[in-house]
Amino acid sequence: MCEGDKSVVQDLLETPFSRRSLAEKLKIIKDGRPCPPLCNLKSVHKDKRDTYTRNFQVSQYDLYPWLCGCKNLNKLFCWPCLLFSKGDSAWSSAGFDKLNSLCTSQKKHRSSVTHLQCMLDLLHFRQQRTDETLDSQRKFRNSKHNKMVCKNREVLKRLIDVTCHLVNQELPFRGHNESDSSLNRGNYIELLQLLKEYDTVLKDHIETATVFSATSSAIQNDLIQSIHDVVLDEITIQIQNAPFVAIMLDEASDTETVSQLSTVLRYIHEGKIEERFVGFTDVSTNRCSDGLFNHAQSVISKFNLKSKLVAQTYDGASVMSGNLHGLQGKVLETCPHALHVHCYAHILNLVLSQSLNNIPECKVFFASLNGIATFTSHSRRGMYTLTEHLLRKIPSFALTEWSFSSCLVNMIDEHRVLIIEYFEDIVMQDVWSANDKMAAIGYRKFLRKFETIFLLKLFSSVFASSDILYNVLQTKPLDVIFCATKINEFQEYLRRERDTGFQLLWKSSNDLAQPREIKRLKFSMVDSVESKYGMLFYEIMDNLVNNLTVRFSNIEKMEFFGLLNCEKFDVYKLKSNFPDHLISKLIRVYEGEFDTALLKNELMVLYGSEDIKGKSPYEVLQWLHGSSMATAFEQTYKLANLISTIPAITASAAQSFTALWRIRTYLHSTQGQDRLSQLSLLSIEKALLAELKKTPNFYDLVIAKFTSINRRAEFHFK
Repeated sequence: MCEGDKSVVQDLLETPFSRRSLAEKLKIIKDGRPCPPLCNLKSVHKDKRDTYTRNFQVSQYDLYPWLCGCKNLNKLFCWPCLLFSKGDSAWSSAGFDKLNSLCTSQKKHRSSVTHLQCMLDLLHFRQQRTDETLDSQRKFRNSKHNKMVCKNREVLKRLIDVTCHLVNQELPFRGHNESDSSLNRGNYIELLQLLKEYDTVLKDHIETATVFSATSSAIQNDLIQSIHDVVLDEITIQIQNAPFVAIMLDEASDTETVSQLSTVLRYIHEGKIEERFVGFTDVSTNRCSDGLFNHAQSVISKFNLKSKLVAQTYDGASVMSGNLHGLQGKVLETCPHALHVHCYAHILNLVLSQSLNNIPECKVFFASLNGIATFTSHSRRGMYTLTEHLLRKIPSFALTEWSFSSCLVNMIDEHRVLIIEYFEDIVMQDVWSANDKMAAIGYRKFLRKFETIFLLKLFSSVFASSDILYNVLQTKPLDVIFCATKINEFQEYLRRERDTGFQLLWKSSNDLAQPREIKRLKFSMVDSVESKYGMLFYEIMDNLVNNLTVRFSNIEKMEFFGLLNCEKFDVYKLKSNFPDHLISKLIRVYEGEFDTALLKNELMVLYGSEDIKGKSPYEVLQWLHGSSMATAFEQTYKLANLISTIPAITASAAQSFTALWRIRTYLHSTQGQDRLSQLSLLSIEKALLAELKKTPNFYDLVIAKFTSINRRAEFHFK
């Protein structure tokens, strides 16, 4: 029997003979046992006089009529036992390769009860034409078996639905005490107990099952993994059909202080941008660039991305974005087209952080605001007293996430007078400790200061605009061109405010200052005070503008995006103005991916078309896909795919941590890394899971995964 990439023996080891269809069984029996020459099967034999090598001889197949071999595994097997044996032995599962003891072993094996029974089973199978001569008793047994299988599969469908429900609601499965006497046996078992009251199939199974109770922790884990594998298989299929893929990585610690690396893949599927989470990886023991590169390599290999990886997006840590020894440099050596994009949202955060932290007045200002937020939340009395004045609590402040500090600035700016009254009540009431009263006096004084009012008004204005930009950068379908445009608009806003905003800010701050503060200002040299705050204002604004310019300068390396910049279409449609230099930059980065002559002709036609006028690259992509013009404008469609695939931010990777923190709760604290990653994928990709559940073969796919290992219950039809 000829052997291909996978031998018949390997195939039988993966899918046993008993689980095959009748047609497959008949074909295997008809083809007969495989008897390949095993040239590499050798054993070294030593005796007192000499050492010699014993080789396997093909003639031994004739000597032992039940013997068969596998060239790929380089081992011998018993053909009847391989087909019919229900136990595990070297002759039926592991394979035999010890030629020195072949004579002894074959004698022992051929006289065993198991071998003799398998020989008898093979004889009966050969003698009967099963498809024509099945007797009534055999038909009855098969019918009974299939009814049992049908019932078991119906029960398994309900178990799959329960698992999907708990995953969708991000609820823990297990309970601390799952015994029959426990009042809370965990969400999984309790939900089954509830459903059985309304489902006779489930009730009958739970009350009568002795082989497959379906409530053990192992079964729960297998169900989670089976559903996870089906969802991941769908993601893999979509990735294989996508022309380009980008990888996004981000890292954060979970509630157990384990460093979790989130992996998200971005690609185009049916004309839409998809950002799919594919798992968390524990990188606590190795967070250096080599460790992260090994992870990236495993992802590239698993999803076969080497030829289609066009972008990699991380935060700004040197271990990630270093040109030489960082992760991006190492990935570029493997995938030369994987353009590195520093997450724009992270850059904006760095701009705000570094620009304001380098100015002493701003550093003290934000530290004091952080102190107020901490003071009001450190005790129940403090929070209760605050809600009496504000009917809300003061938001927390993150020293590293400056984009979120706007909530704190805006809240204190809006309710400054009421917060001052809150601190005055603390000073007047005897129930507060001396330390609390001293802190309240300090915060009250801080909020009355002119400098505080001035900076509150300044940063309220800046954050009002930066919040809009930050929210824009968190939107998944946006492309780099659009993000760059919004960043330029924010820079222009800051420049205008710098040139014209000080006098209005100075006047509004004076109007809000306490009379005592105004008197103190008047007592000082007003001109010099105004000049002092003017210098502070200009220093803050100049720092922001300069940092934005420097931090976003790397956008220039993606100038070829301008080929689909809708603002330039009217200029580029003239042949003399066609941007040949942008095509050259595209080819320099993605050499061999495009037919430049055809791309130029397609763009010349489209630049003059009203159909794509004013459209972003992503909108051009959707128009080409929706109008069935993707084939006619193949190279432009490919370019739109490329530009839309390259991400500007790692928002999806960062947002995956919110699911991680919801799942890694007290009741989920003991789960392993694989289960945590699987539950996270099913939670984050719950929309895809819901779509798959609507397909007619969803349950069959999950059951196939679940029964890929041998189960004590029957799930396969005869």
